Amino acid sequence: MSIEAVSLVLNESKATGRAKLVLIGIANHLGDQGAWPSIATLARYANSSERSVKRDLQELIALGELQVELQNAPMNSQYKTNLYWITIQAGVTDWVSKSDSLGKSGVTSGDTQTITNNRNETKRIATRISKDFQPSKELLDWQSKNFPAINVELETAKFTDFFLSSPKGVKLDWDAAWRNWIRNSSKSKPWAKKNNSKALEEWAND
Repeated sequence: MSIEAVSLVLNESKATGRAKLVLIGIANHLGDQGAWPSIATLARYANSSERSVKRDLQELIALGELQVELQNAPMNSQYKTNLYWITIQAGVTDWVSKSDSLGKSGVTSGDTQTITNNRNETKRIATRISKDFQPSKELLDWQSKNFPAINVELETAKFTDFFLSSPKGVKLDWDAAWRNWIRNSSKSKPWAKKNNSKALEEWAND
């Protein structure tokens, strides 16, 4: 995923100067569980001080392009680094590598990267939900056919607010996430019970 993330930052980020270089450094480490390079590593990438990098991270958060979970990296160490998520909304461009054989390090085996509009081949980047998310006509048709009793406006508002407020609210496919929300809303809503409040959080982070 790191190759696609670097391309996304290079072409879609509004950050400038050193802050953009720091974001590229984070993107270079990005995987399915986020990225967790140390501040020292990011400072080395940017040829800068650690204090300056911390200021850059605040700038990126303010731009809405980075989410930081303090000392929450999924690593077996007493001293954990921060966990980073790139939250740039992927817009008009889809990124894909010529080679589908990325190694664990996120480095290709020599093939160059290209841009494609073929959505069957596109590798997507997990993103945050848009504040003005609305289900498409196709989604509404699916809901009307399968779950006609659902209050779509209410559930969509709840869906959007939940993921906007969730610290790990990133998804590869928001349409699929919405369909899952509607399916769960049609049930007895076990997470509404106090003893099951953790169930929704676990589902949301799948």
